[in-house]
Amino acid sequence: MSDGENKIKAFNPEERFKFIGFEVFPGKAGDIFSSEEERKTLKAKVMASFRRSEGEVREGCTLMEERVSGLEKAFLTVVSVLLLASLVMPWFSGYYEITTERLVPVTTESSAVLNEGGATGGDGAAAMTDSNAVAAVEQPAEAVQETAEAAATEADQDSTAMMASQDPDYVPPGMTKISEIHSEYHSVTGIGALFSLGTFGEYIFSSGFALMLTGVLMIVYFISCLLFGIYNLYIIYGVKKASSDEYALHLKKMLKLNWYPVILWLAMFVLSMIGGSYGFDSSNMVVQVGESYGLGAFVGLSSYGLFVALGAYLILALKGKEI
Repeated sequence: MSDGENKIKAFNPEERFKFIGFEVFPGKAGDIFSSEEERKTLKAKVMASFRRSEGEVREGCTLMEERVSGLEKAFLTVVSVLLLASLVMPWFSGYYEITTERLVPVTTESSAVLNEGGATGGDGAAAMTDSNAVAAVEQPAEAVQETAEAAATEADQDSTAMMASQDPDYVPPGMTKISEIHSEYHSVTGIGALFSLGTFGEYIFSSGFALMLTGVLMIVYFISCLLFGIYNLYIIYGVKKASSDEYALHLKKMLKLNWYPVILWLAMFVLSMIGGSYGFDSSNMVVQVGESYGLGAFVGLSSYGLFVALGAYLILALKGKEI
């Protein structure tokens, strides 16, 4: 054997990119089926075995199924309607602490008599029985005395009322003043807050930068609930595409826009953490307002309607990512 026959041909890297039917064994491949009738017959047998329409290649194939089913459309519809309904739910709520003062007697004559009777037992009961008997005998004189005492009491009340009107801190003898605190709750819906912007706007836009910017973002957030709620329903039912895939891709793209209101809420949350001072006297406001604007005021004033809208946005945006 010569040395030339023992030589191994050097590997050419370009040969690995040559394909059968092109560079390797070039030429046109022959027909797989011997005739057109054979092709139709074999194809009919395959399709009959799967009992599927033409175009599917295996049983259980999901390639031709709709990417957005009717159940998913119904779910997206409910969430979109819930987003619109959140506008009539309470978005902000709080309560006032109202303090009232009233006069109460330090001790009463009736309680003293009852305590004395309870302490003496039978003797006390006997004494009361005797006094009742005497009162029954001397009723005319007692009636005259009661009339005089009532007149004196009325005169004292008139004098006390006159002194109290002159001095609010005046406490009559034998009386004491107690304070009672009760809460009075108030809430406002999303639409109500938007319509009340003229009233509350002067408080918001006269305060620190964080609260002013939060007010602007909140207005945009209000409006987005109405616009996105209607627009989501439109892209679910109003958009028509040539195929189900094109419709699904369009719906996927549009639903992702619901991330923008979520970003708005996060921006307001961050601004509340920065906080700032009020440009108004907050002592007459609800308790949740506090002495300065901060995270506690933002979360404390927020009611469930605001979080319903936020949850609807999150569901719609995440559904857009899922499609």
